[in-house]
Amino acid sequence: MIIIEKTPECGVCGSNRMMSYREYPTILWHRGHLDLNICKSCGNIYPDVRPTETSSIISNSILFEAKTLYREMMITEHSDYYYRRVIDRLIFHSSSKIRELWDAECGTGGLLKRVKDKMTVFGTTKNIYAYQLLDDADIEVYHGYPHNMMMDGIIEPNSLDAVTMIDSLGCSYNVSGDVQAGCEALRVGGLIYISLYDFNKVKNNPLGGYLNYPQYHVFKSLFTRLGIKEIYSETIDKELHIIGRKIQ
Repeated sequence: MIIIEKTPECGVCGSNRMMSYREYPTILWHRGHLDLNICKSCGNIYPDVRPTETSSIISNSILFEAKTLYREMMITEHSDYYYRRVIDRLIFHSSSKIRELWDAECGTGGLLKRVKDKMTVFGTTKNIYAYQLLDDADIEVYHGYPHNMMMDGIIEPNSLDAVTMIDSLGCSYNVSGDVQAGCEALRVGGLIYISLYDFNKVKNNPLGGYLNYPQYHVFKSLFTRLGIKEIYSETIDKELHIIGRKIQ
């Protein structure tokens, strides 16, 4: 059962200073629309209401029970070509061989399955059904949020060559915490790859279902604060792709 609550604060910077942004038409909410706020501090856009964190912890979606989401993911997950291009971009921009990679919020493991024979890889997911599927397939996976992996000592700081966050931060309750966790896990020179829907490209489409719509300038600010240098950014098929290198 999903319980809806008033969104208490911005999922990026934690500020409760907000103003009404616009009504967002969506097919996913029972009233057919979603009121959005914009954070006065960082500019993140997020819904006025959201499911409680405990009611969405096992799901990658904020509106579907995990079983429903799992069926959707099996149909809509990215293609082989998509994941190949992600890896190609990482390899092209990496200054050294990528030996260890963490796919934060890995879904059903599409990326991990395609590179597990080429490098040491593991993933994290808050979807318990995806977690069980990957565990049964003998792919190293942990259940939980990216920021919890670092807080709980599951992942060592400064230990990885690459971290990927593919379409996951829109469904995060702690965007800055998850990005910070990814950056802390990287060695100096390591790469973080983030992709998510570009809000400016999809704001008039009835997508809905996200906790946050962080835009490009939000990540620029986060990268600067976390010692990450942006080395690549591009919008491809309505998705924003960003690669940053840890410099300190």
